[in-house]
Amino acid sequence: WGLPNVGCVVRYGDNVDDEWLCVWVAREITPRFPSAAATCTNLDGEDTNGQVLLIEAAEHLPPWLEPDTSVNRVFLAGGVVQLEPPHSSLSPHPPLAI
Repeated sequence: WGLPNVGCVVRYGDNVDDEWLCVWVAREITPRFPSAAATCTNLDGEDTNGQVLLIEAAEHLPPWLEPDTSVNRVFLAGGVVQLEPPHSSLSPHPPLAI
């Protein structure tokens, strides 16, 4: 793609604290790099929880956001959770605080 990027895959097993450490690191890094965005997804074999940030923010999500519509729409930018609405790829939905 030609853009600077960092990728990370962490296998933490049953320790959910390690999962949240990864979220914290992403939340701390994104404000320091204005063009950076991060996603936090659980890909652990049998326990496929999917979007970690969506699970924690479930009570505050807009009605259009379902597991089928959330792919590539939820990310951390500037230290806050951002949603990209399905009808617009130009500007992110107002940040959600979780």
